[in-house]
Amino acid sequence: MECARCGYCCMTAFMCINEPIEDKKEIGRWLAYHRCEPMMYPGKDGVPVLAVKVPIVCTHLERKDGVFGCRIYENRPVVCKEYLCPRVRNGVRIQD
Repeated sequence: MECARCGYCCMTAFMCINEPIEDKKEIGRWLAYHRCEPMMYPGKDGVPVLAVKVPIVCTHLERKDGVFGCRIYENRPVVCKEYLCPRVRNGVRIQD
């Protein structure tokens, strides 16, 4: 499945917590109380790390004719180039 240009990848930021955490469950509870969505995110070495999903829309995301695109696509950050949308990776059909 290819990109549906839904904009999902640019409407959320993920902040990984790379420091060792003694009690991930307690940290997860604290994040939830602050209305952050805690999750496990694939780390560089394949070991999942605790991350926070933050609903922040990229300033370079634009919508034209019902599809989303990036205004700086050719010069986007490396993290954007390497990102693989879980919807595409898992073959989920995007519904508006």
